[in-house]
Amino acid sequence: MIRLPILALLLSLPSVLPAAERPNVLVVLADDLGYSDLGCYGGEIATPHLDALAEGGLRFKQFYNGARCCPTRAQLMTGLYAHQTGIGHMIIADFDIVEPSNLNRQQYFIDQIGLPKVYALRDTLVRINPHVRVTACHLRLTAANIAEVLGHAQILAEAFDLAEQKVMLVEAFAARFPDRPIVTGSGMAGYGPSNNVQTRQVAANLYLCGDGTTAAAPGTGLMAPRVGIAAHHQANAVLRLLLGQDPAVENS
Repeated sequence: MIRLPILALLLSLPSVLPAAERPNVLVVLADDLGYSDLGCYGGEIATPHLDALAEGGLRFKQFYNGARCCPTRAQLMTGLYAHQTGIGHMIIADFDIVEPSNLNRQQYFIDQIGLPKVYALRDTLVRINPHVRVTACHLRLTAANIAEVLGHAQILAEAFDLAEQKVMLVEAFAARFPDRPIVTGSGMAGYGPSNNVQTRQVAANLYLCGDGTTAAAPGTGLMAPRVGIAAHHQANAVLRLLLGQDPAVENS
């Protein structure tokens, strides 16, 4: 018969504790800080204040980190692993299959010829990082199904070949999700100067990576070096958007 009063008393204890007895926790998030950069971990950089804290506290010897700053912030804010918060969730959609001509410029392997591109790419990404969540949609994107297929995408990275497909995807996505950024590519064929490939903002929430003019044609094909430069421009633009920075503006 006395369990209920005791339980009520225990439940009420946290609310009556004085503020001074509550945990006093300070979390410091440092970008680009290596494990051995701190003096208390054998680093050559002088970090006397952090060393003093380590001397009077605890030091982790076995632990995991978020590897990059944006997933680390997401983990601290939510208490979840980065791939559970949405950082690291990718949606890839295409109807095409892997062909021999793709091997010279796209991330596929000879044993993946004949496979749907989205499944082959998903398998490769999961091999690189098993914690990345990839939703592979083997279908043809149309203006009618874009909202359903890409509804959870906060940033769209466009990588179609045909100009009319690019226009359809960009216009349909922008009309349905006007506040979400789009990173598109145009002008990456041939072997022209690398520095002609740039990232530019061409409209509100629309960024174009490439030289904007050089299309595939006889004698000016799509080849890995220049396609790779444009693709890395797109990847860096997406990363900057995730970090809250403008992809087309140089940092001072």
